[in-house]
Amino acid sequence: VFVSNTNSTPNIYTIDKFGAHITKTDMIKDIITRYSLSKDKTVMIGDAPSDVISAHEAGITSVGVMWGYGTDKTNLIKNSDKIMKSIGEFYNF
Repeated sequence: VFVSNTNSTPNIYTIDKFGAHITKTDMIKDIITRYSLSKDKTVMIGDAPSDVISAHEAGITSVGVMWGYGTDKTNLIKNSDKIMKSIGEFYNF
């Protein structure tokens, strides 16, 4: 799930909202363009290594979370810019 705060109501995007086959990287790039977001203030929050790869391909920060899809988080931990072990850590982000 990609969360975008556009200084109004936060928008939550999932790949299925785009209706056509699109890569996660293209989804991120589309959202950045659509909302004129600054890449240095935009993050991809994900629970899978593919989320981290897509974030980096789009030129933004990746935040890996230790809950959600999959049990082997080795590559997520290794490649994420930041790791969060609990939802509470977002308060200090």
